[in-house]
Amino acid sequence: MFYDQVSISAQKKEEGELSILFNDFELPLKYAQWMDIYAYHLAHPGLNYIQLSNDKKCGTATISRALSFMNQEVM
Repeated sequence: MFYDQVSISAQKKEEGELSILFNDFELPLKYAQWMDIYAYHLAHPGLNYIQLSNDKKCGTATISRALSFMNQEVM
């Protein structure tokens, strides 16, 4: 299930569908980074925040914000 979400996200990125969201709807660029972090987290569920931050070369606060935001329910 998690791998399907990762592959769908990667496919949309390759097809340029995500660029429409960032360019046309002016979503902040941090969302692209957060999506990348979340996809990496789904692919490596056993890693803790420190390991994720080392692998993604960012702070643990960024990891925390990204995972918190991406885990929210869409209303």
